[in-house]
Amino acid sequence: MNAEKHDRRARRTEKQLKEALLKLLNSKNISQISVRELADEADITRATFYKHYRDAFDMLTKLQDEILNKILDLINQTTGNNPYDFFLKLYKYLANEVIHPEILFINTDEGSAFKKIGKIIIDNYMLLWSAKPQNTEQINYEYYRTYTVYGCISVIESWIKRGMIESPEYMSELSVSLMPYGRIISKK
Repeated sequence: MNAEKHDRRARRTEKQLKEALLKLLNSKNISQISVRELADEADITRATFYKHYRDAFDMLTKLQDEILNKILDLINQTTGNNPYDFFLKLYKYLANEVIHPEILFINTDEGSAFKKIGKIIIDNYMLLWSAKPQNTEQINYEYYRTYTVYGCISVIESWIKRGMIESPEYMSELSVSLMPYGRIISKK
């Protein structure tokens, strides 16, 4: 029971800290937020903050990573399958489960979360050519992968910044319609 009470306290503290960070991000850049401000806003001590995070950047990175891990799960569930299904799951996740998806755009030492996810998709999950390309085709394919992935990410970013007005179904149809079909092969 003592461990359960401790876990409940830790979860409550984590929630308070997340809310404090999100509130402070409404008026400040991440680089302007101090540990003292976060602790004061969350009504905890700095020592308690340091039990969970190194600094505001570490906290933001961990929040982004929570979202990214879920997105990676969605990618793993749908890689090589219907792109509409992936986009639908992604847009629904962002619309319904992520409290503040705009934190994915904030840069940390590693860049924005969306840039990280784009690199992961390009390096590991981008659908491949059906035949091994020659050198000139390989160069074109690198540009193609970058264009496709970051184009999709830009559409998602615009949707979030516009307030996610359109439905996940509409955005999934739009995203698939914007993908260059001619070169997509469903192989990993």
